[in-house]
Amino acid sequence: MLIRIDKSELFTKDPAERFARRFNVPNTLWTELWMRYSIKDYTVKDLQEYMYIKTQIKPRKRVFQRWIKRTEVFMKTRDVLKKGATTVVSSFFGKDEEYVVNELLKNVKSSGMKSSRSWV
Repeated sequence: MLIRIDKSELFTKDPAERFARRFNVPNTLWTELWMRYSIKDYTVKDLQEYMYIKTQIKPRKRVFQRWIKRTEVFMKTRDVLKKGATTVVSSFFGKDEEYVVNELLKNVKSSGMKSSRSWV
């Protein structure tokens, strides 16, 4: 399946901005959490505690796992978008392929739409 990576926020909008808007926190918080997760090997539980200390908000484990997955997908497509590509094959995402397809089709599944603007 071909996927347009220039149409969906999943690929084009920085997860830090989306996270900040969703939880009403500073834009730098997700970047800080992501660095702690990816570089310092923090667990999701550690991230929950850190965010609670910083903001008094404690999202569930599943919420953090979703944001981690979104960031991983964004990081994969960011370089491809910078090179000028607009479409990729779904297998480009490897182990995240199923997640990406489900994320793109979730609105289509629950509505009367017959197609998504993000897949060709």
